[in-house]
Amino acid sequence: GHFGVYASVLPGVPEPALRGWAWASRAMNSRWGGLRARLAGPWARRGPEWALEHRRTHDAVPLPAPLLRGAAALGAEADGVADLGVVVPTTRVWADSGDAGVTV
Repeated sequence: GHFGVYASVLPGVPEPALRGWAWASRAMNSRWGGLRARLAGPWARRGPEWALEHRRTHDAVPLPAPLLRGAAALGAEADGVADLGVVVPTTRVWADSGDAGVTV
């Protein structure tokens, strides 16, 4: 991980005042995907901001024949969808101090 201290520079103040702290880390694994974490907070007593994210690319999944025919009819050959006949799904799960969600 990485730990940092951040500062806020104000006009007319000769030296920046240290305002808080931050920590971030990222791990990647070919089987389990990627995991990112971040934590930051002011020196004041307010709670810290945090974020956690997991992202993974899964194995290719063959598309059903009717879907391939429909994609070909819509002109998806230009994008390579009908030619390959597979999709590679990716999932993303995240949460932070203000929101959370899932993307497939």
